[in-house]
Amino acid sequence: MKLNLTNRAKKYIKWILILYLLFDLRPILLIPNAILFLTSRNIRCIDEDKCYRVRVFPKLNVGGDSVMAIFSEKNISNNTIKSDEMFGRKHDRSGAFSNFQLSGKTGLNTDIETLYLLIHGGMGGGLGGGPVELAPNSKVEKIISINNYIRISKAGLYRVNFNYWPMGNNPNEQYNLKNFLILQFPENYVSKTLQSTIFVYASLVPNENIKEWCIQHLGYQDSLLSTYFLIKYLPYYSKNAKFWAHEGIIRNNSILLVSRLMKIFLKREIHIFDELNNNYLWGHTVQLVSGNILTNDSIREDVARKRLNSLIDNFYINLDDSQKINWKNTWTKTRKSITDEHYVQVFKNIDEKIVNATTQKEKDNWTEHKKWVTQEYNDKEKRYRKIRLIDFMLAKIENI
Repeated sequence: MKLNLTNRAKKYIKWILILYLLFDLRPILLIPNAILFLTSRNIRCIDEDKCYRVRVFPKLNVGGDSVMAIFSEKNISNNTIKSDEMFGRKHDRSGAFSNFQLSGKTGLNTDIETLYLLIHGGMGGGLGGGPVELAPNSKVEKIISINNYIRISKAGLYRVNFNYWPMGNNPNEQYNLKNFLILQFPENYVSKTLQSTIFVYASLVPNENIKEWCIQHLGYQDSLLSTYFLIKYLPYYSKNAKFWAHEGIIRNNSILLVSRLMKIFLKREIHIFDELNNNYLWGHTVQLVSGNILTNDSIREDVARKRLNSLIDNFYINLDDSQKINWKNTWTKTRKSITDEHYVQVFKNIDEKIVNATTQKEKDNWTEHKKWVTQEYNDKEKRYRKIRLIDFMLAKIENI
């Protein structure tokens, strides 16, 4: 489908931009942000071989703007080396989620909400490519959006911890690149409304790169207005633009708001909203079961049950039969993978790997892996809470 609003956009965009700049704080923050970026000291060097560095911009932020991190690997040895694999990836729409772990606090002592599992709600991107050669004193960079890892749409001071796992979630190797601060200023409603309008008009132009960028950043606003626009124009997007429209809608935690907006536009393109139903359910269910939204342990499980109940009532019932079967089978397998019985078999397999290892390095790696699995196994309350929530979901859908 095509929606030709280019002429209308050209007619109004100039005046919208002028009004927007009158209410905007960003030009005032540009110089201090540039200084903070250039003076960044988040560096970690490994075995006199390579150094990793992360620089963040802007650290003084407004509204739901994108916060970018430039992550680099530099060869500090006298020999040519190969970079980590992630630097050679192509078409990695997911932004190398498996390699970076961001966490931290906001406000006085509130955990920042992580978004890894939310983003992984049935979606991903092709990786492709491979390591690139680095000559002595040369470096390679990758730019990621921190908004894809943590929710920073509200005003406040964010103290963010940045961890890098070169092997992609291999627990035996991870590097901490220190903490950094992001100060998010509140944005007035006039500026926010005008910004959303600009993104929507610009997303309707034929250029796919502009379209994708605008939709991605519209989703970062995480507001009622931005979610309304994303759902309204979803049938007109395709390729990566459609991917980021899904992501922006899924970011919104208001289950009732999203489901009601979807019902308003449902008759236009049913198959598009079928896919969104599935992705929204997966994203928020995984986030709740993994316990990444709430921070008060005494109420976490009860509130998670209420939200899961609302998710199933508003989204599960709208899935087609094959999606429902896949949903039930996946959670049944997940439940089995965190039981005591399953871990007994895992430990047995690891012990066999240690005995059969042909080198000391291989034996040490499996020994370290066993320590990590043991820590996971010993966190029984976390595992049992997941099992209880999965049982709650499966029992509910059996009665639908």
